[in-house]
Amino acid sequence: MHDAASPRNELLTLNLARLKLAEMSGLGFDRAFREVARLGKEPPTLEDGVRFRVTLPGGRGDEAFARFLRGDLMPPELTGDVDVLMILTALRNAKSLDAGALSARLQRPSTDVQRVLTRMERSGLLQPTRATARRTAPKYELAASTIAGMRSAVTYVNRSIDEDDDKILRHLRRHDRITNEDVRAYLDCDVPTARNRLTRLRKRGLIDFAPNGPRRGSHVVYVLTDDVPAPAVPAAPDTADPDRLF
Repeated sequence: MHDAASPRNELLTLNLARLKLAEMSGLGFDRAFREVARLGKEPPTLEDGVRFRVTLPGGRGDEAFARFLRGDLMPPELTGDVDVLMILTALRNAKSLDAGALSARLQRPSTDVQRVLTRMERSGLLQPTRATARRTAPKYELAASTIAGMRSAVTYVNRSIDEDDDKILRHLRRHDRITNEDVRAYLDCDVPTARNRLTRLRKRGLIDFAPNGPRRGSHVVYVLTDDVPAPAVPAAPDTADPDRLF
């Protein structure tokens, strides 16, 4: 991605560029890796041999990751940096990585990768792990604010009831029903994120489809099950001892 362009047939490349059918600047790989990352997809795979093959990942990208890149938590000066995007993509699926582990992925020497990691730490996107913070080249993990901004895009986060799941359950306790549209309005998220949260809560047995209601489509209604934990109730103060009131 970082070497100078070296066309195999300079005359053919020159004429394709004159016809505006191709570029001569060698930016194709950078652009492909950058735009794939912005969609929340894994980077293209490259196979070199008798034939050179580039395989782009298909299917839908991760909308939660794409929304994070467009949001306020992402420093504007880093949104177009392909190295930064690829590191964030890698740390969506790995709790911590160091420059050596990222070197092959970024196609850069470890010293160059370390400089990128340091920039990301200074911008608040990453933080060194506690166990390696004093090393020259520590392992890095996503900062707490980055994880909160990415939400479901981070695959290794504990899938227990988090703050947003708790909001859904509180809504159900008050209103007895919830839909994908309600979740989107309540959490300010997109359709796939709302669907994933509802599906996860249903698989854990905390919510279920409303009786006699549809199970597919935009009008699915969910209700609480008997397995949902009751909300914590703070203990009443012991009025017999006046000191306990303060």
